[in-house]
Amino acid sequence: MSDIQFFKFLNSFVGRSALGDQVIIFFATTFGILVVIAAAAFLFWHLEKRAEASPVGLWPRENEWSGFLRKFREISLVFIVSALAWGVSTLLKNLIDHPRPYAVLDGVYKLFSPNDPYSLPSGHATFFAALATALYFHHNRVGYWLAFAAFLIGLA
Repeated sequence: MSDIQFFKFLNSFVGRSALGDQVIIFFATTFGILVVIAAAAFLFWHLEKRAEASPVGLWPRENEWSGFLRKFREISLVFIVSALAWGVSTLLKNLIDHPRPYAVLDGVYKLFSPNDPYSLPSGHATFFAALATALYFHHNRVGYWLAFAAFLIGLA
């Protein structure tokens, strides 16, 4: 199946119902904002399960400052990696110069207008895939959920 056929298959679901269209718009726009807020909230308030002190004193209790620094590094790493991935995808998008399907294909239903005229690679999909991957390395289960969210955002 070519990319045009795949796009036309996905686009065939648009315009069938107002509710369906609103669901697609939600996943393409608002859902991403909610995912970023949820990821940030998780990173800020998630507490590691660490032993206060081991029976033989091998792992000393973490003081508040070192805990803050560890959490700050984790949050910074996750969002810097995601932002860098988005930046690279934006650079590639401008270098590849691949027009959006509605600009070159006939009979395409367009639910909303993106900010830029190029489609490949998707900045949204790249950002959320990087966010999911970066979080996966710190918190596996959350990474899996974010990968699923990234899939839904990319599909929309």
